[in-house]
Amino acid sequence: MRENMGFASVITTLIITAVVTAMMAVIGSTVISLVQETMPREVIPAFVVEEGDESLVELINPSMVSVDLSKLEVIVDSSRITITDENGDGIWSPGEKVTFRIPSSDYAMVEVYYDKNLIYKAIFLKPLPIYHDNSFPFVNLNSNSVEVTDDTAVIALHIYAGYPDSERLIYSTTASDLNKVLSCYDNFRKTGTWDQNLCGDLQRLSASYAVVQQQNSTNKTVSVSGREVASGQIYYLRFVAHDVTGKTTSVIFATEADPVVRIESITSNQAKISRTSENTWTARAPGSAEFLIRASAVDDSGLKEIAISVGSSSACLVSGTSATCEKSFTLNTGNHNILATAKDVTDRTSSSSAVLRLIRDLPPNIASITPSGGTVTNKVITVSVSATDDFNLVSIEIRVNGNTVRNCAVSGTSATCSATVTLNEGANTITAIAKDDFGQSADRTVTVTYQPPSPPRISVPEVS
Repeated sequence: MRENMGFASVITTLIITAVVTAMMAVIGSTVISLVQETMPREVIPAFVVEEGDESLVELINPSMVSVDLSKLEVIVDSSRITITDENGDGIWSPGEKVTFRIPSSDYAMVEVYYDKNLIYKAIFLKPLPIYHDNSFPFVNLNSNSVEVTDDTAVIALHIYAGYPDSERLIYSTTASDLNKVLSCYDNFRKTGTWDQNLCGDLQRLSASYAVVQQQNSTNKTVSVSGREVASGQIYYLRFVAHDVTGKTTSVIFATEADPVVRIESITSNQAKISRTSENTWTARAPGSAEFLIRASAVDDSGLKEIAISVGSSSACLVSGTSATCEKSFTLNTGNHNILATAKDVTDRTSSSSAVLRLIRDLPPNIASITPSGGTVTNKVITVSVSATDDFNLVSIEIRVNGNTVRNCAVSGTSATCSATVTLNEGANTITAIAKDDFGQSADRTVTVTYQPPSPPRISVPEVS
């Protein structure tokens, strides 16, 4: 069996094998084959002594697993079985012996619970000649449901999930009225006739299921009868059906799914980009810009192609269960719909979309220069410049007569810069230059004339 044995499976193997051993006088090959279908076939060291209507079982734990007996509950025909370990500490250690008693009967309902969770349930029946049970259960598998039919009674349906490295039981259901199953079987083994009027409804057992691939991952969640019972990278489901005489049918359903593709990133050396949501990017640039778009995909059967389209389409030939594709596109300002499409080796496809909004980034603006021109009589003055930008200023420079007197590092959509300057006598040119984070610039020049004040005139009165 390919199932990766877990803790509950180890417990089940040990206890149920012990029960089977103790009931060997009343259990035949059909029931033993049912047990072997649901657990490994290791030989469990056990010693059984028949004592009237009961069997005393001594069982050694050959595994490397210690079992907390306070969490273990074995029910046979609605009666709890008391299990006692050798040293009395309540822990069934590797190599340690436990003892318990079980009733001897023609048939028994056996249930095993661990930590209050049901981990095994089956009917053990005394084999007698069966005259007309020649058919195995028939498993009718649809895309989202399974129905099992049999000429006698369907007593159990198990669903196993196949993972990359293991297989485990994810769902189990039994006939709704097990007492009726036992009664019908008792009559069947005595008469060789299955009573259709009283027992016909036992010939059918069904369940609904769904395999849902989680968004942006290869994980698949299996839901049975409306409840989630497993999640992970499930490659197949195995449906195992048992009838009342132990005949078993197993059907495998491969959960082949579409590949999963996503747009991972958008980058550019010519634009400023921000990701505003999972599938939305906003960029700005002075005009058109080149963008590198990266898409990734995964698929359980293997990928063949990843294509990216923004108006035009460009594809990468890929292989393996995961791959990436990068393509460059030159885009103008405006909104652009991006589509990434993945195709696997079985030609199944899936797509993922995104939106890129490219906004034109305008040059900055010189809002004002003070003084704005004219004639001044002070040789030393303060020059103030105010600038604005639609996104982000980075500098404001002040030049007098071609020479830089101050370069202010700024940020934001508006800023000012001031400098104390010394003027030459006569006309002086004052230039302000503002730059944004794309290097776009704006400038303005004013002329300020420095005219020194006239010296005061001294009047000398005439002497008569």
